[in-house]
Amino acid sequence: MALAALPALETSVLLAAFFRRTLLDHTPAIVNDDVDYWLEARAFTRVGFEGGYFTIDERPAPVSFVHFGSHGPLFPMLHGALGRVLGWHPCSIPVFHVGFVTAALLFFARRTPLDRRGRALTVLCLGSFWPLLFLLPTSLQEGLHMALAILLAPAFRALLDGDPLPRAMRACVLAILVLASLIRPSWALLLPAAFGLLSGATSWRRGVVPATAGLLVGAGLVALFAGTAAPFGREEFFFALAARAALNARRFVQAGMALEIRSRFLALALALSSAGLALRARPRRELAFQAYNLGSILLATLFTYSFGRWADYRVLSAPLLLTTLLLAGSRATVPRRLAVLVLLAQLASLGSFIAGFPGLRGSFRYDAGRIDVFGQAARGAVVFDAGQDPWCNTLVSVNPPYFHPEMVGLPPGIGVTMLFGPPAVSPPRLRSQYVLLDAEHPERWSLGQPTLTRITPGRVRITVADWLSLDLAPLASTPIGTLYRNLDASCPGR
Repeated sequence: MALAALPALETSVLLAAFFRRTLLDHTPAIVNDDVDYWLEARAFTRVGFEGGYFTIDERPAPVSFVHFGSHGPLFPMLHGALGRVLGWHPCSIPVFHVGFVTAALLFFARRTPLDRRGRALTVLCLGSFWPLLFLLPTSLQEGLHMALAILLAPAFRALLDGDPLPRAMRACVLAILVLASLIRPSWALLLPAAFGLLSGATSWRRGVVPATAGLLVGAGLVALFAGTAAPFGREEFFFALAARAALNARRFVQAGMALEIRSRFLALALALSSAGLALRARPRRELAFQAYNLGSILLATLFTYSFGRWADYRVLSAPLLLTTLLLAGSRATVPRRLAVLVLLAQLASLGSFIAGFPGLRGSFRYDAGRIDVFGQAARGAVVFDAGQDPWCNTLVSVNPPYFHPEMVGLPPGIGVTMLFGPPAVSPPRLRSQYVLLDAEHPERWSLGQPTLTRITPGRVRITVADWLSLDLAPLASTPIGTLYRNLDASCPGR
């Protein structure tokens, strides 16, 4: 019970010490992703699949009934479904995640047999696992993913120890991995290893077939995710892989705050040391699993994601937590020694954690009046109508960071599309009915230098180079820009 309550207790103490706030004071405000997740989940809470589009450059998911963004539909569906039962508030996502993590730790404590040293090491490693304490009080996805990692740990611990695992538990492992992969495709990387362990293969030769099956299932899940998620980039696939890997290789050592860099190097050190030890020490299977778990996600991040700006810190958090719990709970000497190294590395990062935690201030020491002003203006100008085309319930956000904290004041169900541009095709005719932009601060535009022309008192035209021209009717001024109606949209009330 004490282990299960530890993250919630530490989170409460940290919020009180740094901000004199509680988790119930939270609002999404750290990065655009957490505002996006919150808006999407609220849309599902209120209107199900009938909400506006959450996209980039008005490019929706291939599956037409899915209006959610590039992170897929399952995360907002899960949290939105809970919101329908428990109500939806600015603090809902982190409150749900604290509940998930607490429940997962209760399950872990009951299903994982630990001796006295194992219990002590697990408590110390969990209590100093900074990614959990840093990301749990946010509206990002990581609280959910770390809860899933905790749920998986008892089953993987039994499989690595060669202990019998009931059929129901085996089915639960696969179900969790399938669900997790459809929320974040990087979980599919674990499927080859999971299939190999579940098959009971005692050598790598016998494990080839089940691992291949896991690889194929993982590829299918990634394809399914791609079909239900809005497109993110426009680059050619292999060119994008090479370009991103080259950029990330340069950023690996220096990108981000000290806490990010230390976590990145900890994952790399564990992957390399586990791989090296697996060649000459026992238990080889467990060490090889840890090397694969962390090595595969590091390589995937190198080629397909980004180092810095908390991006890799977030993606690495769940695999690193899974490895940490497995090492701390191992019966073997070598894995436990690696767990001690993890503990020492995390304790050495205490100063970096203390320096980084104030970065969450925006979610707890925000200007509520500013949010209220935007909400009042938005409710008077933007109308959600479930009977209209989804584009008529969508707002284009032009200025970075695109998803502003004030947007929690938008009417429920309104979607938000980020206008990155410029596209590789002809100039776009925007389909969204509403536009939010601040033409008076052109330095905030990622699109280029805007030109604003007032046609009549009720109509303006904004152009950017030769690729974008917007005919707009001003609706309301807000703290983050002016709300307009897009006169090119095929919506009533023009």
